[in-house]
Amino acid sequence: MEIFKSIINNWSIYQLISLAGMFIFVLLFILFASWVLSGKKKEFITFTTISLLSSGILTVLSFIILNQVFNESIRYIFLLTPIVVLFVEIISIGMLLGFFTSRKMHKEMDAYSLKKEMFKDSLQITVFIALLIIAFILSLTGTPFTFILLTSILSIGTIWINFLLVSIIFKDE
Repeated sequence: MEIFKSIINNWSIYQLISLAGMFIFVLLFILFASWVLSGKKKEFITFTTISLLSSGILTVLSFIILNQVFNESIRYIFLLTPIVVLFVEIISIGMLLGFFTSRKMHKEMDAYSLKKEMFKDSLQITVFIALLIIAFILSLTGTPFTFILLTSILSIGTIWINFLLVSIIFKDE
């Protein structure tokens, strides 16, 4: 929780407003890009909105749990966690939109193939992140170990939350 106290106490109003503005701009840009690339389908806007909100809430909750339950101090390195999770989230959303637009051009789009492709993509990203974790985590201890572990767990968690959201939001017609 020290990170939140430090940000509020040591940052100027300008820094707080500019950081909030940048995050809002990025989120609105992602929503707008999703809206345009999906051909203005409301399912994609709903998916993107819920996906981004769930990853943000999950990240904040993990910081609180890490600080309160495990008594781990949240240091400045943990500022990278939301950025990495957002990056993985953008990759996941982008892969789904890319598959949708490629299938839409061939008029072969259905919810089953979308779910199947999302499962395959989620599995591939999970394996990649797991291999990346194994490469780093074996040689780390202390705060870097906690940072890598937390960031990777959140990244994998948001990927599978996205798969769940695709299964719930996109129904066969």
